[in-house]
Amino acid sequence: METGKQKEKRSLRFLRASSAGVLILLLGFYSSIPSVHSSVNGWVMLYTQKSAQSITGAILRAGHLAPLKAVLLAAFQTAVLPWLLPYGAAANAACFGPARGCLISLAGALAGASVWYGLIRLLLGGISQNRWTALPRRDFWFGYCLFAASNWLTLGMLAVPAALAGALRISCRRFVLFALLAELPILTLYTFFGTEYRVLLPNPVEAVFRILGVAMALVALAIGVFAWKKHQAARQNEKVSKVSEP
Repeated sequence: METGKQKEKRSLRFLRASSAGVLILLLGFYSSIPSVHSSVNGWVMLYTQKSAQSITGAILRAGHLAPLKAVLLAAFQTAVLPWLLPYGAAANAACFGPARGCLISLAGALAGASVWYGLIRLLLGGISQNRWTALPRRDFWFGYCLFAASNWLTLGMLAVPAALAGALRISCRRFVLFALLAELPILTLYTFFGTEYRVLLPNPVEAVFRILGVAMALVALAIGVFAWKKHQAARQNEKVSKVSEP
């Protein structure tokens, strides 16, 4: 009869095999169906032009479905072209206003980052067996500082911390919370201060975010060192107690 761990391992193997199959199927669709191939290439070209005006026009052409298309474009950009976040954020702000545009960009960013989080967590789940990955799952502040540091150092490339969270097997609920807390400040600045003609943040603002990212990384390191020393002390006390037993 199967134990709980055996059932969990079997279900994880099934999920990993299913995820790999879906990836292969999507790649097959992309390479064999011309309409899918042209649509994906069109979206890539839309963003690689680095023109918020072009993205704005593509969104507005969707008519009543413009908000849905904006979310899909933001999700695609986060998953495939994460370094081009400022252009999509500025376009959404131009189409829907700063507040609504920020929320649409955030929804798309969460959707795109969730793809990386889910895939890495399923396909690289064996990493979770390492003892060092227990701390990010157990300690909220260590996990958040690590997540925020990787997001702010990359200026909002949410796919990077999402993949890291998946590799460390941080819970889905915490991943969503971390993503909201780490991405919202950057998106707010991009949508409220960026325009179709000037999408990048001023150099001092970018420098502040990178400094905050370094500070968060140092805080995470300090928490990790403290937790490691505490764990070592507990193990030493356990050995001493075993030796002192009659």
